[in-house]
Amino acid sequence: MRNMQLHGFNNLTKNLNISVYKIDYLPLDSVALHDKYQTYIQNVFQAAMLSEILDNVTEVIGAQVLSRSKQDYQPHGASSTHMIADCNESTSLVNHLNKSHICAHTYPDTHQQNETAIFRLDLDISTCGVISPLKALNYLLEHLQWDVVTMDYKVRGFTRDVAGNKHYQDEQMINITDYLLIGLKDTVDIVNDNQAHLYNYHSCLMKKSLSKSYVSTVPPQENLEVLQNEKRDLFTAYRK
Repeated sequence: MRNMQLHGFNNLTKNLNISVYKIDYLPLDSVALHDKYQTYIQNVFQAAMLSEILDNVTEVIGAQVLSRSKQDYQPHGASSTHMIADCNESTSLVNHLNKSHICAHTYPDTHQQNETAIFRLDLDISTCGVISPLKALNYLLEHLQWDVVTMDYKVRGFTRDVAGNKHYQDEQMINITDYLLIGLKDTVDIVNDNQAHLYNYHSCLMKKSLSKSYVSTVPPQENLEVLQNEKRDLFTAYRK
């Protein structure tokens, strides 16, 4: 499809939604560690840090930033949104047509009666034209700490070739996870559940080993079962 001559602009819209879950062990009797965790999340995952991630994603997928907005919330959480355009296009008209967006939002979760804290980072990458949000997958999964990831990819609309035929997808698509590096695939459990006839694809990943803790100093063997149970619970909950 990419070699097919299109009539004018590629009107397909491609949207990738990623939810990244990071689990930490917080002992019930350690108020200090709960406070340390909250402080860490608040200080590290600020809107400025999210904006930096989005800048890198924009570069990876081959786009350019048109404008930025960011916001920190009280007591916790942050958001950042970038308007982007295909950096390979030169005219203002085409740049306007290519305009899309990427955004990120954080959702910290802790409770004094639970032994775990779950930090969630949502990313939404929406593009049109020839640039694809799937190019950002490996960068995100290699540069973020995570234990479970859910991903949804949707292609909307249609585009026409020079003969006037409609095309509802511009690439051969089986699973989102086909775009992952082989080395990364070897480290995770994967479930793919797609509605290919609707151009809608879903994948859920769970790391076979736990990622590095943000704040806990408790030896892994002492909290492994708690964290593994929480991880499996998330993995099961978000499978379609």
